[in-house]
Amino acid sequence: MALFGNLHDAGQVMVDLITERTTVTDVLVGPPIDPPTSPGEAVRITLMWVTPQPTHRNDPAELDGLGGLTPPPVTVSAFFMVTTYGTAPDTDPIQGYNILGQVLQAFHGDPVLELPFDFVGVVPLGTGRLSVVHVPTAADLMEKMFSPLQIGHRPWALFEVGPLQLASLAAPGAEPPIVHPGGIRLGEIEALIPPVIERMTPDAVAQGGRIRLDVRSSGAPVRVSIGGTRVEASDLTIPIAGGPIFVDLPVLPGDAVDAGSHDVTVTVGRLISEATPLTVLAAGAAGLDAPLPAQHSLADGNLQLSGAGLATTSEIYFWPDAGLQAPDEIHALTPAAAPTDGMVVVAATDLSAAGVPLTRLRVSARVDTHRFTPPVLLELTP
Repeated sequence: MALFGNLHDAGQVMVDLITERTTVTDVLVGPPIDPPTSPGEAVRITLMWVTPQPTHRNDPAELDGLGGLTPPPVTVSAFFMVTTYGTAPDTDPIQGYNILGQVLQAFHGDPVLELPFDFVGVVPLGTGRLSVVHVPTAADLMEKMFSPLQIGHRPWALFEVGPLQLASLAAPGAEPPIVHPGGIRLGEIEALIPPVIERMTPDAVAQGGRIRLDVRSSGAPVRVSIGGTRVEASDLTIPIAGGPIFVDLPVLPGDAVDAGSHDVTVTVGRLISEATPLTVLAAGAAGLDAPLPAQHSLADGNLQLSGAGLATTSEIYFWPDAGLQAPDEIHALTPAAAPTDGMVVVAATDLSAAGVPLTRLRVSARVDTHRFTPPVLLELTP
């Protein structure tokens, strides 16, 4: 939209463009020439009517640049008739028609005007963007245009110019209040960092199983969401404040987490972590639960690992979580007793005899010739 001091300035902008883009020098805002007896090429730009812009009827008050409010401007579309005249308007209309074609070409090349113009010798008028659209006309519109003017027909075209704005004449609003001595002071700003799930083990677990989340956050978790299921803080297991979060997947109807892929997020305060994908295994699939407690001492006896589909377990594999430096760092141990679907046991004496390192380990069960469960984390201590 373009802002003007008055409606005449909007017509003068059209004069400036026509003068710049055509060879005609006699271009004025005013009524059509009648009778066009004086020889000479000319263009007259006549304001016919204005209409309000309906989308701006309820514009709010605007800032006046000093912190106060001023009434909104009037926003309208203006319709200008452009008539053209040649050297002999009544006997030889050729040049009049030619000039009208030049006017059409000028606005066709510049349908959107960026104001103010930087033309040499032109007084800058208006600010903003103004559209000039050639209005389709028919015989009935021609009659309505020329009958009120009571003049003979002339070469002409009708243009819709807008939206243009005129500053409101209403009094400005109250002056802004004086700033408190010493300026305005902002309160304390608290920067919060969303929680981050650094690691989730296992990344595939049986229905009703347990996962471990290693989370970096600035506070205690409010809930863990697994797909559309929420596990509130009261149902989470956090053995050590700030340590890993253990989540048992709900199995009760209405809250149960079905088999498939689900996004896991952690909420701390009002902030939610980015999602980490979890695969919930279909019924009958084998998987280990995240060991709880997360530490196992050899002095406490045999190691019991829970899960699902573990009855066919032939070996339990242990290797350092930090990574392998040699093949002999992988330790394969036979279960101490016949495993069941939900439990497999490794003897503490076997762990010690095999030289399984007392460190943070990854643990996986071999349930078939070429099938292993997703690894879980376990810290082995003396």
